[in-house]
Amino acid sequence: MPARDVIDVWQVSARDSRAGSARLRAILASYLGSDPAALNFESGAHGKPALVGHELEFNFSRSGSTAIVAVSRDRPVGVDLERIKPGRAVDRIARRRFAPAEAAALARRGGGDRVAAFHRCWTGKEAYAKGLGAGLHLGFATFSVAGLIDGLPRCRVGAWEVRRLPAPAGHAAALAAPGSGWQTRLRVLEDHGG
Repeated sequence: MPARDVIDVWQVSARDSRAGSARLRAILASYLGSDPAALNFESGAHGKPALVGHELEFNFSRSGSTAIVAVSRDRPVGVDLERIKPGRAVDRIARRRFAPAEAAALARRGGGDRVAAFHRCWTGKEAYAKGLGAGLHLGFATFSVAGLIDGLPRCRVGAWEVRRLPAPAGHAAALAAPGSGWQTRLRVLEDHGG
C-alpha cells in the first residue's frame, strides 16, 4: 500500500498489451486486496483510465516488452516510457510539437545526446499530459519541460512537478504529479513466466 506523499513506480515485463493489462490488474489489486479480475475500469474524456469505485490513482505506459505503472493514494499521476529511437526526426518533431524553449534547448544539444535529450523531453511532456487526463489532446507547445532536455532531474509545469525516472537501457521515462513534496518508490515486478 503506498503511503501518503509516496508514488510507487513499478517496472514490469509486458511482452504485449495483454500481458501489460494483466500486470496492471495484479499491481492494482495488490493495493486494494482484491481479485484482479474483479477490477472495473472507466475512461475519462480523453481516455485516461480510472478504477470504478476506488480512489486509487494510477497510470500506465508500455514500450516494447517493458512497462511502468505509477500508483498513488493522494494525487493524480502520469507516467511515460519510450524506447529511444536513433533514427527519429527529432528536430522536425521538436519544431512542430515542442514549446519554443524546448526546441531551442534541443537545437543546442550535440552529438549522441541529442536523440536521448529529445526522448527525455517527450516522456516528460507525455507524463504531464497523461497526469492531467488530457493525453495528446493537450497542446504540447503550450508548456515546457526544457530542463529535462538539459539533463535536470526534474522541472515544474505550473503546480505540477515532472521528474525523470530510471529506465531500462535504451529507454527514457518520466513521472508527473501535482505538488513537489512527494517521493517515489521504485519497484520491479519480476517476470516468472506468467
